[in-house]
Order: sequence, then C-alpha cells, then structure tokens
Amino acid sequence: MPNILDHYLRRPTDQKTVVGTILGSVDNTKVDITTCFSVPLSEEDEDGQKIFVLDKDYLAKMLKFYRKVNPKEGLIGLYLSG
Repeated sequence: MPNILDHYLRRPTDQKTVVGTILGSVDNTKVDITTCFSVPLSEEDEDGQKIFVLDKDYLAKMLKFYRKVNPKEGLIGLYLSG
C-alpha cells in the first residue's frame, strides 16, 4: 500500500522502524485490505534490550473512528517496516 511506503519515507531521521494497522474485511477465504494508518511508536532500552512501545490510546481512538466511518472494516493486522 502506498500509505505504508509514505509512512516509512516520512519518518523522523532518527527513527528506523515504523508501525501501523491494516484494515479491511474477511469473507470466507478472501481478505480485502482497504486502508491502513500509522501508529506512533517509541523505542525504549530495558536491560540492554530495545523495546517498542505503541501508543495504545491513539490506536484505540483511530480504530473507533474508522469503525464509525465504515463499520464493515475491521483490524486485519499490523505492519512493521524498517
């Protein structure tokens, strides 16, 4: 999807990874991907390991908004690039 590429290309220069949702519908064996949106991500170091933290409040708010606009759309999955 062009939105995913655009999200990656517009990321801050110090950010290597981007994450977002993929929305659409599932009908038997057919998956229809209709849209996606980015989710703010922060990186934290914990005990020498890098941990990614999603903004869960933003994610919930955006999912609620998208479901209002198109109730047939659901969360298909997440994308991670970088």
